[in-house]
Amino acid sequence: MPLHDNGYLGRHNQEWSKAHQEKHKEVFGHLREVNRLCHEYLREHAVNPKNGPQVFATTYFSRGLTCFQSIVALAERGLIDDVRALCRTLLQVSFRLGAISKDTQVIKRLIASAESLRKKQALLFKSGVIKPPPNTREVDWDVKIAELEAALDELGRSEVTDKELATIADRLPDYYSAYALLSDAAHASVADIEALVEFDEKFNVVGFRYGPHDRQFAAFTLYAAKLQLENLIATDRIMQQRLSEKIENLSKQNLLLAQKPGNLFNG
Repeated sequence: MPLHDNGYLGRHNQEWSKAHQEKHKEVFGHLREVNRLCHEYLREHAVNPKNGPQVFATTYFSRGLTCFQSIVALAERGLIDDVRALCRTLLQVSFRLGAISKDTQVIKRLIASAESLRKKQALLFKSGVIKPPPNTREVDWDVKIAELEAALDELGRSEVTDKELATIADRLPDYYSAYALLSDAAHASVADIEALVEFDEKFNVVGFRYGPHDRQFAAFTLYAAKLQLENLIATDRIMQQRLSEKIENLSKQNLLLAQKPGNLFNG
């Protein structure tokens, strides 16, 4: 699009967005149905605050739902490059929920990973490599590091990687395919930004692509819907609230829409 004063935030994009949503109304309608079902599930959600797996499942499911809504909002404006980046976050949530639903002991490993990261940050603060925020200047970093070491000892120092989580969740195909592809977008790799450059037949740069687009729009948004539906199923496996047939109907609809030509994730 032309370089209007406000780009994606301007009136031109609002007009483009209306036409875009009308063009893809079937997909957007499906995305909203997935969102509606997830919120219906949360409204009827009964979590035991003393049950660790239920607390973690509810928290991760809510995080995934927020991410999914962000993907839909960005897709409405044609920010598909950022949709791809957020799809990786949603996939990571899906790995975690899937792993917890298979083995609740994974929670200790997730906590261990978080505590290990806090320890690394504390070591950086202590060394002066990173300047502590104003409200932490009086922290005794030796004491803090010792506390984190003790916590890691109690947890067995059993940290976990995304690949391990995907393995436990029986999602290795997603890790080797979608995760790798979406990581390009999340890290703004050369392979990812190449799509923003226009070349002639001799591979000379002749221009740049800027502005809203719907290239692979359905592929990534439907993959996001698939992930969020899987998050719902994994959460219910932990909560045992017995999902209605609505989830099955939406999963079938998602598969049918995803089987249209050009979809990268129709397997």
